[in-house]
Amino acid sequence: MWCILLTWFAQHCECQRPCSPLRGRREVRSLSAAQVKAALSLYGSVVSAAHALGTSAHRLTIVCRCSGIPVDARPSRLDDATLTTIRQRLASGMRPQEVACATEMSTNTVYRVLAAMPFVESHYRTLVTHSTNDAKLLWLRLHQDHPKATQTQLRHIAPATFAVLHRNAREWLQHHTRHSAPMHAPGHAPRPSSALSALARAVNAAAAHLDLLDDPPVRRSVYRLRELLGINEYALKSSASDSLLRGFSQTRDAYIAARLDWAIRHGASARLYDWRTARAANLRQTTLKNWGARRQDEAEKTIDGHSKFVSRNGNQG
Repeated sequence: MWCILLTWFAQHCECQRPCSPLRGRREVRSLSAAQVKAALSLYGSVVSAAHALGTSAHRLTIVCRCSGIPVDARPSRLDDATLTTIRQRLASGMRPQEVACATEMSTNTVYRVLAAMPFVESHYRTLVTHSTNDAKLLWLRLHQDHPKATQTQLRHIAPATFAVLHRNAREWLQHHTRHSAPMHAPGHAPRPSSALSALARAVNAAAAHLDLLDDPPVRRSVYRLRELLGINEYALKSSASDSLLRGFSQTRDAYIAARLDWAIRHGASARLYDWRTARAANLRQTTLKNWGARRQDEAEKTIDGHSKFVSRNGNQG
């Protein structure tokens, strides 16, 4: 019963609001007096102007009152004397919570007044700035004390410092991070010519062995070649050339054609779309149909290309 309820809750009660994957500083948009005047003159009302500027009507009203812009708004508990007191106490460095308690206003109202004062830095932002500067000094000192340490090692040494910089000074952290040199694959020693010749002969012998089997043909691939030669992937790729591997490898269409020829040699019907032919070749009937359609398309493209070439030469003549 609980499983059913939890499943229903997870499917129908999920939060539809997208969340930001990266947590960082929330930017507070500052509005200038020119922007506010232009929006009010254009839209004619506080609500419409606030909607156009991407803010609330309450905050826009406070910005107008702080900037001396006349605005027609409903009466508020925040009169001019209280607004002046809040601005003076915030400018003196008093915390918003203390200002709210002293003026008997809400904390949201005090923060809206603080947002309308871009020249005044909040107490929290001051603490964050000081902690970020201390973290920068500590991070530079770690670089001096551990000149060969990577960023991961420094992060394990001082995880709290890295967390502060990653949240509040990410660009500075990327600029003052020691990047390790790219790792280059070591070059392998050249193989002796006798070993390469022996490998080429072994590849040809493996291909001939697969062709002479009485069983249905097996698709020739690099994996099959390594299985027959008994060597690993690194030894094969570092020794054999690409042309040698491509000559041994077999495409899917070539593999299907080899299976079909083997079935016909062993008495199967030559009709391509017969299910008996597919069964004798140990292939699916759909595989044979798709293979025949691809062959027909390739033949038509070849004929069309040849006819265009002949007509072009005829016109030139």
